[in-house]
Amino acid sequence: MQKENPEKITKQMQRENENFKRNVHNYERALGNGNVLEKAGIPNTPENNEIIAKEVCKAGRKVSENNTIIQTELCINGNKVILESRWKIDRDKRPYMTTIIVKGVK
Repeated sequence: MQKENPEKITKQMQRENENFKRNVHNYERALGNGNVLEKAGIPNTPENNEIIAKEVCKAGRKVSENNTIIQTELCINGNKVILESRWKIDRDKRPYMTTIIVKGVK
C-alpha cells in the first residue's frame, strides 16, 4: 500500500481522524465499563443505569477547581463497584463530566 503524501492531508481530514479515534476510545471504554459491571453482578438494566446516573450527578456536586476526580462506591443489590468520574470546569464555573471509569472492588 502506498503512503499518502502529507501535503494531501487536510486539517478537516485530521479532525475527522481524531474524532474517529476518540469515538473508538469511548466505545472501548463503554464496553470495559459494562464488563466490570457485569462481573460485579450489576446487569445492564434501565433501573441500574438510572441509579448509576444519579450517583454520578451527586458526585458532580463535590467537584471544584482542585477536586476534579471523584470516586464513589456504588452498591446495587449487595454488589459493589467504584465509579471514578472525571470532570472539567467550564467557563461559567460549572462542572461537566468528561469520562467515567467503573472499577471492580476487591
